[in-house]
Amino acid sequence: MLVGRSHECDWPVSVRDRPVLTRQRTTDAAPASVDRAVSAALEDNGSLYELDQGALATLRPDVILTQDLCPVCSIDLATVQATAALLDPCPRVVSLDPHCVEDVFDDVLRIGEAVGLEDAARDAMVALRARWWDARDYVNPY
Repeated sequence: MLVGRSHECDWPVSVRDRPVLTRQRTTDAAPASVDRAVSAALEDNGSLYELDQGALATLRPDVILTQDLCPVCSIDLATVQATAALLDPCPRVVSLDPHCVEDVFDDVLRIGEAVGLEDAARDAMVALRARWWDARDYVNPY
């Protein structure tokens, strides 16, 4: 079901054959240089990343998954939404913004609903939640 990915998404290994749709605007390595480049990119472009709009249009996705938790970690939501609005048909943009583990569980359900796999998502979420509580019980015995 996955037709493209960001330049950062390379796990599991099986997704590495999907087209890369984003790239970073900065390439500096020294900390002070990185800080200057990041500040300039955010001021000039509002984003540290570029989205390959042509490649995305060619792929014709039904759903675009992105995140809005950290503007330094991925392409900004406004760019994704604006690009999606230009596509025909317009794909659904699902932006993930988890702030705790429960939000991650909820996002599994949101993604499942978006791609028409509600039952599988619910089963996965129940299994993940069980593993989470088992781990908590193991680490923090009563």
